[in-house]
Amino acid sequence: MTDRDEPADDKQNPRAGGLFSGLRIVSLCTLLSRVLGFIRETAIAGLWGLSPVSDAFVGAFRIPNLARALFGEGALSAAFTPLFVREQEQHGRDAAMRLASSVFIWLGLWLTALVAVAELVLAATIWLAPLSAELRLWLALTMLMLPYLPLICLTAQMGAVLNALGRFAWPALLPVLFNVSSLAAIWILQRFDLTAEVQAHWLAGFVVLTGFLQLAAP
Repeated sequence: MTDRDEPADDKQNPRAGGLFSGLRIVSLCTLLSRVLGFIRETAIAGLWGLSPVSDAFVGAFRIPNLARALFGEGALSAAFTPLFVREQEQHGRDAAMRLASSVFIWLGLWLTALVAVAELVLAATIWLAPLSAELRLWLALTMLMLPYLPLICLTAQMGAVLNALGRFAWPALLPVLFNVSSLAAIWILQRFDLTAEVQAHWLAGFVVLTGFLQLAAP
């Protein structure tokens, strides 16, 4: 190794160390989130048991989670992150942040319009179609939690930007905070004498509130 090669290695080591540290943080937070998510599901089962209310809530919550996997943490983030990094390397951080802001705004507008249309369709279905009580509850909970869809997708997109900037801890902690908050909400609901349907509506509203807090947190 020549003397000319040594500075290059010194410059690369801090970056490699930062990536390793970030990977360790993300892995620990992901593991903790999975454990807390299992506890949350167990708490929901303990709250409502194997009932139509539990099935309706879990089914309604699956829709925004699926959208997050597709738009927030799936193909869109996988395509956006390399573009953001390349823009930062070629034109600087300000240009990369302008690109991120543009994607953030257009994604937010598109998802909000999608949710608005879906809300109208669901509302018309509930009011006009002859539905069973279980299906009506599922549609009502879906309507309540649909606004969580753009919130969690935008949060995931913001997390992709933070990861590209080398800030791994906060995006990795957000799912942990969501599960902890959900467990706290379930504990609070158990303190009140409410029917299972009312509890489900309150918990659905809390999911949306948590989405706002997650988006505002970074």
